[in-house]
Amino acid sequence: MFFNEMNIFRKDYSMLNHQDLLHQWLTNDCHLHVHHIEPLKGDASLRKYYRVLGEFPNLPPTQLILMDAKNAAEKTDQFIYVGKLLESLQVRVPKIYHINHQNGYLLLEDLGEIQLLDILNAENVDVFYRSALDTLATLQKNALQIDIKKSLPAFNYQHMSTEVQLFIDWFLETHLEMQLDESSQKLIQETFKKLLETIESFPQTLIHRDYHSRNLMVMPNQLLGVIDFQDAMYGPRAYDVVSLLKDCYIVWDPNLQKKYCQYFLEQLGQAEQIESFWNEFQICGLQRHIKVLGIFARIYYRDHKPGFLDDLPRVWNYTLQALEALPQFKDFYQFMKESVEPVFLKKAAKDD
Repeated sequence: MFFNEMNIFRKDYSMLNHQDLLHQWLTNDCHLHVHHIEPLKGDASLRKYYRVLGEFPNLPPTQLILMDAKNAAEKTDQFIYVGKLLESLQVRVPKIYHINHQNGYLLLEDLGEIQLLDILNAENVDVFYRSALDTLATLQKNALQIDIKKSLPAFNYQHMSTEVQLFIDWFLETHLEMQLDESSQKLIQETFKKLLETIESFPQTLIHRDYHSRNLMVMPNQLLGVIDFQDAMYGPRAYDVVSLLKDCYIVWDPNLQKKYCQYFLEQLGQAEQIESFWNEFQICGLQRHIKVLGIFARIYYRDHKPGFLDDLPRVWNYTLQALEALPQFKDFYQFMKESVEPVFLKKAAKDD
């Protein structure tokens, strides 16, 4: 059984402080002899993670991960559902040992402390990225055997519209304090309409949506484990390849990006589709990085997490690279270069 149904607890711990609440749930309900609970560095979400050290009767690990999603928008049900789905598609995800729906807690297998980003170098990058792309190819091939469209939310026009609006609200208007005139607003909206309609026409599959070097864990056997998958959707086949090869935390050379796109298609038996896939890759990359510019700004101003501002220049450069490869968006490229970039560079210099 994937997880123990008998451990779906519904006790009320509201009178305890947070650390005591966690300890009591682990001790009383999970029957763990806890030695230490260590908070882990947060990500871009409102979820919190802890590494639990101790003695765990009837469980093989000596340490586990406690996910606290009480304050997050998504519910534990979605994490559990997507995790089981990915495991059925032969993707290595953490096993789930105990669940508390009421408080939003999950006790998970610990896939280790090493993110792929931590150990990448010139000697191992090819091995690890081929492995990461092999996992994606396996996922997409196996997903053909089930009706993903009925299994997951659609990454459709409406959803993408909400994402790219973040660019206007949080990056342009909040971070850069730009006041857009009527012609700029019209250009942006026309660009977004064309962009999102084009993406909707692409081949669709299961997409992780954040398949990058911080969400791939290097396990002791050097295999890659996948985390942070609860937001998976039914969307464009190139999207996760974009997340990996236009990683917001790594600078990738376009020639290497295309080399690995070719490798990915070879694993799917679709090598002849490289030119159409490369176009999908650039267009999905444009949408993703427009969204990320807005999200990283929102994380700073709304969630008070400053670290992501340091990644904005890299994301900005990826956005411009995509536009340079897509002449159908030349007017928007001109707007970004002439109207937005000077403000962005001035703001970045001031923040330094």
